[in-house]
Amino acid sequence: MDGTKGIVIALPNGFVGAPVSGGIYSGETTATLPADAIAAISDADLDKLGYLSDEGYSLTRDRSTDDIRRWGGQIFRTVQTEFSETLSFTFLEGDKVEVLKEVFGADNVTGTAETGISIKHNEQTLSNRAFVFDMKDGDKRRRLVVPNGQITETEDITYSHSDVVRYGVTVTCYADDDGNCAYEYIAQQTAGSGGSGE
Repeated sequence: MDGTKGIVIALPNGFVGAPVSGGIYSGETTATLPADAIAAISDADLDKLGYLSDEGYSLTRDRSTDDIRRWGGQIFRTVQTEFSETLSFTFLEGDKVEVLKEVFGADNVTGTAETGISIKHNEQTLSNRAFVFDMKDGDKRRRLVVPNGQITETEDITYSHSDVVRYGVTVTCYADDDGNCAYEYIAQQTAGSGGSGE
């Protein structure tokens, strides 16, 4: 008899970041943003941007420092000179109007999927936007809220018969009045607590 049958390995403090309902939302920087991990997101405030690629998203936190050295060459003190956060991810729903507006600029995308979509390719600077990323692991919920972000880098776009059109982007997260680039919330969703979906 297999002695492992029926054994459950519990990892209570680990988190596997699967998306909730696609996992990413965006809106105006003036939008009402969630302040916890499970509050429902209003379609009036934020747009669903659909699915991301299977890499999910990457958060890069960059700190630059300078060493101050004393006589003799040893480090006397290290001071931080810069700090930044960026998010990198890839949109998979290349025909979704909301995604196209994020990638090319809202003024450069017109029409609908039903009537036809027109996209202008130009040098227009992309607008500052709020972004929300929703994740789940069983009953656990995790949410990253960026009140003021901007797409500052876009990857090459490949049109191929063997893959969907993907839009890879990097979002720079700007600090708010409190000096915070983003807010992250973690919670356990219980029956009756509502929340952001699946």
